Amino acid sequence: MMPTSAASAATTDNFLMRTALDSASCGIIVYEALKDESGVIRKWHPSLTNRTADSLLAAFSDDPTNRAASFFDEAGLQEPAADALGSGQLKQHTAWLTQPTKERTCFDLTLAPYERGITLTIQTETATRRQNDLLLTALDNTPNAFVAYEAVRGTDGAILDYRTICYNQLALDILHVTPEQLEQQLLFQRRPESRLEADTMRRIVDEHDVVDREVFWPVQQRWYVVQSRAFGDGFFTLFQDIDTEKRAKQQLIEQQTMLQAVMDFSDSYITYCESERDESGQIIDFIYRLTNAFVNKLIGRPSEQIVGQRMTQFFPSIKQIGLFQRYVQVVESGESQTFEFPYQADGYDGWFLISATPLADGFVLSFKDISEIKQVSLTIERQKTFLDSVMEHSPNSITVERAIRDDTGQIIDFQAILINPAALALGGHSQAEALSTPISQLNPMFVPSGLLAAYRQVMETGEPFYVSFPFPRINGWLQLAVARIDTDTLISVFTDITESQQALVKLQKQHELLEGIMNATLSAVTLYEPVLDESGQLLDFRVVMTNAASLGFSKRRYDEVVGKTMTEIYPKTREIGLWNRYIEVYQTGQPCRVEHYYHHIDSWFDVAVSKLGEGIVITFNDVTTSKKAIRKIEQQASILQTVLDGCQTPIALFEAIRDENETITDFRYILQNEANAQLVSHPLSETQHRTMLEVLPNLRTLGIFDRYIDVVETGQPQRFQHYFEDRGIEGWFDFSLIRHGDGLIVAAQDQTLLKKSLHRSEQLINELQRSNHSLEQFAYVASHDLQEPLRKIQSFGDVLRQQYGSALDYTGQDIILRMQSAAGRMQTLIRDLLTYSRLSTQQNLVDTVNLSDLLQTIRNDLDTIVQEKNARLTIGALPTLMGNATQLRQLFQNLLSNALKFSKPLGTPGAEQPIISVTAEQISWKAVPAEVPDRQRVDWVAISVADNGIGFDQQYSDRVFQLFERLHGRNQYPGTGLGLSIARRVAENHGGTVTVRSQPGNGTTFTVYLPEQRGRKGEEGGKE
Repeated sequence: MMPTSAASAATTDNFLMRTALDSASCGIIVYEALKDESGVIRKWHPSLTNRTADSLLAAFSDDPTNRAASFFDEAGLQEPAADALGSGQLKQHTAWLTQPTKERTCFDLTLAPYERGITLTIQTETATRRQNDLLLTALDNTPNAFVAYEAVRGTDGAILDYRTICYNQLALDILHVTPEQLEQQLLFQRRPESRLEADTMRRIVDEHDVVDREVFWPVQQRWYVVQSRAFGDGFFTLFQDIDTEKRAKQQLIEQQTMLQAVMDFSDSYITYCESERDESGQIIDFIYRLTNAFVNKLIGRPSEQIVGQRMTQFFPSIKQIGLFQRYVQVVESGESQTFEFPYQADGYDGWFLISATPLADGFVLSFKDISEIKQVSLTIERQKTFLDSVMEHSPNSITVERAIRDDTGQIIDFQAILINPAALALGGHSQAEALSTPISQLNPMFVPSGLLAAYRQVMETGEPFYVSFPFPRINGWLQLAVARIDTDTLISVFTDITESQQALVKLQKQHELLEGIMNATLSAVTLYEPVLDESGQLLDFRVVMTNAASLGFSKRRYDEVVGKTMTEIYPKTREIGLWNRYIEVYQTGQPCRVEHYYHHIDSWFDVAVSKLGEGIVITFNDVTTSKKAIRKIEQQASILQTVLDGCQTPIALFEAIRDENETITDFRYILQNEANAQLVSHPLSETQHRTMLEVLPNLRTLGIFDRYIDVVETGQPQRFQHYFEDRGIEGWFDFSLIRHGDGLIVAAQDQTLLKKSLHRSEQLINELQRSNHSLEQFAYVASHDLQEPLRKIQSFGDVLRQQYGSALDYTGQDIILRMQSAAGRMQTLIRDLLTYSRLSTQQNLVDTVNLSDLLQTIRNDLDTIVQEKNARLTIGALPTLMGNATQLRQLFQNLLSNALKFSKPLGTPGAEQPIISVTAEQISWKAVPAEVPDRQRVDWVAISVADNGIGFDQQYSDRVFQLFERLHGRNQYPGTGLGLSIARRVAENHGGTVTVRSQPGNGTTFTVYLPEQRGRKGEEGGKE
C-alpha cells in the first residue's frame, strides 16, 4: 500500500487531471494497448474518458461501460492507432457513425501516441462545422478559387491519390464540377490527366515545394495564376483570375510592338525620355525609355544598350550647347517646342529639326536631320542675296523679260519682269514704266533693228545671241548678250565695252608692232596654243604665231608652220628632253629658262619658255660661240680652283666695289678656296653672292679693311699679323695682301696655335724659373739648416763616447754608435737629395768634357776601394762631349761605385775577382730608347759600364732608378737608394737616358746614351 500522504497526493493529481479533461470542449479517450508475450497488440482498452466524450458517445450506445470500446471498433481505429503508436506521430482520421435514430454523424479524430497507447481527441462534424462554415464563408467571399486536398497514402506511406477536403464556390465554377464530384471522387479519378503532375504534387506535400504558374483555363477561356502550397498531409491550390491583366499586358505588348514598328518605319529619330531628378527635385538628366531604329543607328548601339541609360552618356556636350535646358523647359512647362538646332559636338555636325512634347515626367523627342535641306536653303538664300547684290551693284544692264504671245501662240513682243538700276539708267525709264510697258514701246528700234527676231530665235532654239554695236547715248559701244531661261523667259545683258573696244584697237596696233619687232629680232620666237583631247589632257602644242628667225631655224615657210603642231614640225621634240619642261610651264605658269645642246647641229641654244594666256611662248637664242668660250674659261677656273683647294691656307680674290666718287666701299668675292670657305662659313656655291663686309663686318672695326684699301690704291703688298674675332672666328692670323686688277688677293694663315704655344712656353719658362728658385732655397735649407743639427748630434756623440765612455756599459756605448751611424746616414741622404735637386736647376751644359780624363779622375778617387775589392777596372776610349762636368762626374762615379758595391763577396760560393769595364761606341738614333725626345735630330754615343757582380732580376730594371728604391737590405749593402736616380737624371739633363741589363749571378751592364752632336757643336764654337 502507498503511504497515506502519497495516496492523498495521487488522489489529488487524478482529481486535477479529471477536472482538466472534463473542462475540454472536445471528447478525449485514453486507450491502452494490451499486448501478448510476443508484443503483438491484442486489444485496445479505454482507461480514461472525459465528460465530453461520454456525452458524445451516449447517442450511440446505452451501455456506459462499453461505449468507448464499441466506438473504437465502429470508428475503425485499430489500424490508425497501431500506426500512430508504431510511428510515434499524430494521425488524423475521419469516421461516419449511424445513431439508433438512423442519423449519421461525422467525427474528426486525432490519435496522439504515448508510452502505453494513444490519446484520442474527438470532434463531431457539428463542432467543426462552425469553424468550417466560417472558413467557407471567407473562401466564398474571396475573389480567388480555393481547393484543399488530403493525400491518400498506401500501406508503405506512398501517395496514391488526393481527397478533396475543402473548396469554395469559385473552385466549382472554374473546375466545372459539382460538390458531389469533388467530395466523392479522388483527384486522379476525376481528372486522370493530373497524374502527369503527380511528382510535382508529391514534392509540394512531402518537400514543401512552392509552385506558381500562369495557366490558360480552356473551360473558362480565362487566364489564372495557380499557386500550390503544402497544407497538413496535403496541399491547397489558389486560382487567381488574371485574365484582365494578362490580356491588358498582351494588348500593351502588341501596342508597344506596333508602336515600335511605327517608330522604326518613321523617317525621324524618335525616343521617349524620362526625367532624372536630384533630392531637391531638379532635373539633372534624362533616361531613355524607348527608342526607334534611327536613334539606335545614330548612337551606334542596339536598343537594349540604350534604354535605361542617361542621355548625357551618349551626348555629353548637350548641357554646354544649351539643348538640355530646352528639354527641361518642355518638361517643366508642359508645353511642346519645335525648333531648328545646329548640333556640332560629340562627333556630330549637322542641323536638326527638333520636336519635344511633354509626356508624364518626361518628353517625347522627335528630330530630323535637315542638314542637306538647311544647306540648300542657305545656298538658295546666299544665291538670292548674291543675285540681288549682282542686280543692284552690277555695272551691266540686266533685264529678265517674258514673251508676249498672240492668240496663235506666236511671240509678238517682250516685257520686262525684272530690271536692275543700271538698265533703268541706260534706257532712261522709271522702274514702274519699264515693268509695265512692252519693249517695242520703250524702244521703237526694237523691231526694225531685228532684235525682236533675234529674241524669237533665242526662245525657239535655246542658242544665246551676241551682238556689239555703237550706242550714241553713252558715246561708246555696247555688247548685248541674250539667253533663254525657260520656254517663256529670257535674260538680256547690256555691257559697256567702250574701253575694251578701244583696247582692241590698241591691241591690233600693238599686234602689228609686235609682228614688226618679232621679225626684226634675231631670236627665234614662237607662240603655241595647247592641243587637248576630250578629257582636257594635253596632247601637243599648235603654232599660233612665229617670226622670221624661227622660220630660218626650222627652214620652213610661214604657211608651213602656222597651224601645225610642234611634233609635226619637230618630230624629236619629246626625245630631246625639252617636252617635259614645256608641259611644266603650261601647267604651273612658272617660266623656265635652260641651255640646251643639239647634237645633230653641234649647237647650244638658250631656250626660254613662259606662259601667255592659255598658250606658251618659246624663245631660242644661238649661244654656241659664247658657250664654247665660257666652257674654256670654266675649265681654266676649275684648274685654278683645284689648285687653290689643295692649299691649306685660306685664299680669296676680291674685286673693289666703288661708289659714285670712285671710293672703295666694299669688296666683292670673286674666287675663294675651300679652306677660306670653311674659315668664314661662306660656301663655295655662294662665293659671288655676298661682299667682304657682309661676311666679316669686323674687318672695318679692326682696321684691317683700311689696309686692304691701301694695297689696292698704292699697289704695295703688305704682310702683317693681327688678332681677329668675328662670327665664330677667333685667333691670330698672318695676312698677306697683293693687288690684283681693281681688287686684291688675300691669304690668311692661322697663327693661333703657334701664338698659344709660344705663350705657353713663356709660362712654362716662368714656372720653371720659380721652381728652380724654390729648389735653390731647399738646397740651402738642406745644406745648412738640416745638416747643422746632424753635426751637433755627431759631436755630442763623440763627447759622450770619449769623456763618458768608461761610465757606460756595452749597451750604452752601442746605442751611441748606432745614433752616430744613423746621423751619418741621414747626413749622406741629405747630401744625395741636395745633389739630386741641384740636377734640376743646373742647366749649364756648354762645357767641353773629356770623358777619358773624367773617368781617370774618378778611378783615382775610387782607388782605395778598388784595391780593397781586388777589382780590375778597364776604361776604353771615350769621346769628348758638351756638358756639365760636375754632373757627368756624379753619373759615372755612381755607376762605378754601384759596380764595386755589388761585386761578389770573397769567400762566398762562386766568388771571383770583380771585373768592371767602361766602353763607348757611336750608334744610330734608331738604337736610342724611344722615350728620349728628338732622338732623330742628333748623333749618339752609347757608354756601357759592365760588371760581373751579383746582378738582379731584369723585372726590376725600372725600379732601380726610382728614388729610395733598394733591392737589398741596408745591413748587407749600405746606401741611400739615390745613386742610380741621380745617374739617370744627369743623363736626362744632357738629353739622353740610362738603361740597364742584368741577370742574377751574371753581372750588370748600365748603358748611358748621350748626344754626340752637342760636343761637335761645342768644338766648332770653341775654334771660332
